[in-house]
Amino acid sequence: MVRGRRLHYNLGMALSDLGRIDLAVQHLRTALTLAPGHTNGLVGLGVALGRQGKLNEAIQAFRQAVGQDKDNGWAHRNLGACLMKAGGKAEEAE
Repeated sequence: MVRGRRLHYNLGMALSDLGRIDLAVQHLRTALTLAPGHTNGLVGLGVALGRQGKLNEAIQAFRQAVGQDKDNGWAHRNLGACLMKAGGKAEEAE
């Protein structure tokens, strides 16, 4: 299971960086199905969803990631950035 999760996570991250966001989201969701507690998978999914303009879904993924790992700086950073993009949530983003 770990190997499958790693494969889908790494492929999803690479596809997201290449702009193939729909396919990236599919692979990242598969990775999270295989390993629901994979915090970095949630962060990657949130980034990809943000790139799709699905800010509410991205915020949800980042919040879940922060809930799983309160010390994950990338989860906090991306949650704050997404909240700022969503507008009207500057205080929460800070």
